[in-house]
Amino acid sequence: FSFSGLKTAAVKACAKLNQPLTLQDKADIASSFQEAAVESLLIKVKQALQETGLKRIAMVGGVSANKLLRQRCADLAHTLGLNVFYPRPEWCTDNGAMVAYTGYLRFSRAENTDLSIRVKARWPIDTL
Repeated sequence: FSFSGLKTAAVKACAKLNQPLTLQDKADIASSFQEAAVESLLIKVKQALQETGLKRIAMVGGVSANKLLRQRCADLAHTLGLNVFYPRPEWCTDNGAMVAYTGYLRFSRAENTDLSIRVKARWPIDTL
């Protein structure tokens, strides 16, 4: 999911103030942004659970380190009788790092070193 639109809206709203933001303003904006992002993710998780009938949630990537998201997922799991899984925070890295490491491994084995590969936005790793 992308929150670039939310980020842009927040930046534009701040710019319209025509005054510097206080430390408290910045904290309030960050908190509100986090609340909106977490709520949006939980809505999508609930929809996916309803559509699939699954009873497990796995959180991965950098976002899975977010303490508020972890707590809200735990609350949802408790309420709906689900299991939620996530790695320890030190393993919650940005997916870009994982993709880069995979590229490094392939490059080091001289696999597809030219630029002829057609990139796909959602490319299953088992097809590489």
